[in-house]
Amino acid sequence: MKKFILLICLSMLTLNNLSAQAPEENSGTAVVVSDESPKGYYNPETEYFNLSYNARRYGKYIITGATPPIILLFGIKAWDWENNHDFYSKDEGWFGQGTDFGGADKWGHFYAHYVTQRLLFTLYDHLDTSPSDRWVYSIGMTMGVGFLIEVGDGFSSQYGFCFQDLAMDYAGIALGALLDYSPTLDSFLGVTVRYIPTKAFRDEDKGLKRTLTFVNDYSGYIYMMNFKLAGFKHIGYDIPNFMRYIQLDLGFYSRDYTTYDRKAGNDHDKRRGIYAGVSINFSEVVKDMYSDHSSVACRLSQVPFKYYSIPSGPGHSFGLPK
Repeated sequence: MKKFILLICLSMLTLNNLSAQAPEENSGTAVVVSDESPKGYYNPETEYFNLSYNARRYGKYIITGATPPIILLFGIKAWDWENNHDFYSKDEGWFGQGTDFGGADKWGHFYAHYVTQRLLFTLYDHLDTSPSDRWVYSIGMTMGVGFLIEVGDGFSSQYGFCFQDLAMDYAGIALGALLDYSPTLDSFLGVTVRYIPTKAFRDEDKGLKRTLTFVNDYSGYIYMMNFKLAGFKHIGYDIPNFMRYIQLDLGFYSRDYTTYDRKAGNDHDKRRGIYAGVSINFSEVVKDMYSDHSSVACRLSQVPFKYYSIPSGPGHSFGLPK
C-alpha cells in the first residue's frame, strides 16, 4: 500500500510538471480569443463559460494534481484499499456466468471511464491554453485514473490487478473520445445506465458510505447503449418532430452476484441478461423547454440525461444461458 501511495504522489508531480511545461500556443481555429484572456481558447459551441487565462492555467494545475489523491481516498473507502496486501493480479474473465459479477463489473468499468473521459474533456475544454490541451489531459488523465485504480486493486485483499478491467476502462475512454470528436456520432449514440438501488444495498450501507459504494451495487444497474433518432435531425433529415424524443436501448445486466446479495441471502439465482427497449430522449425534452437552445442553462440542463436513462418506455429482458 505504501508503494501505491508513492505511485500516487509521483503521478501528481509528473502530471503537474507536464502541465507546467506544456507549450502555450496562441493559434487555432473555431475559437474566440477574449481580451480578458489573450492566450485562452474559448469556443462558445462547447464551453459554458469564458474563463480568463490565469483561471484556465491554474485551474488545470489544480484539477490535474487533485484527481489522483481523490481516487486514493475513494478507493480506501469504497474498495478496501486500506488493507495491506502484497501486490497481485488475477484473471477475472469477461462476461461469463461463472465470473465474480457476471460481467456487470466490466460494463461498470466501461461506463465509468466513458463518463469520466467526457466530463474531463468538457472540464479541460474550459481550462485549455493550447489547442491540444483538452485532448491530451482528458484522455491522459482518464487513462491514468483507470491504471491507478487497478494498481490500487492490486494491493487490496478483495480484487487484485485485472487486465480485463483495464481493457474495458480504455474501451470506454476510446468511445467517449470518439463521440467528443464527432458531434454527428454523438447526436446518434449514447451510453447511459438505469439504476435503482437494491434493497440489499440499502439495508447494508448507510450514510456517507452509501454515497460512495453505490457503484458496487451491480444488481441495481442496466448498462445501455442508446441509438437516438434525434441524430437524423442533426444531419439534416426532416423527420417528424416527435421522433426526436425516441431512443432505442440495448443493455446488459446481472443479478444476485454482489456482496450485498450474498449477505442478504439473495445469491441463489445468479443470472445475466440482455435488455432491449424504447425510451424517451429527455435531453430533447429539456431542450424544448428553452427558447434559446444555445443558452448555458439549456445546455447544462441536458447533461444529466446524457449519462442516465429514466425508465420511460416498453422494454424486454432476455436471459442469457447459465
